[in-house]
Amino acid sequence: MSFGFALGDFLAVGNLAWKLYRDQEFQLLVTEISTLSNSLTILQEEVKDPESTLVQAVSSLSDCEYIILNTFQDC
Repeated sequence: MSFGFALGDFLAVGNLAWKLYRDQEFQLLVTEISTLSNSLTILQEEVKDPESTLVQAVSSLSDCEYIILNTFQDC
């Protein structure tokens, strides 16, 4: 019974995968994705810390939004 795949097909896919892995552009892509992942991890840690500048800035913006909305609500 034939499934349309032969051993040579799997070897060709493996060979292509190895060539892509060794390719410099692929390595650069992996580096960029790793950098993005690290940045997102740092951002998650910052959001969890109530003393972080990021959380305080968002809180300040929320306060400003509240003041502006209440000020112009009476107009």
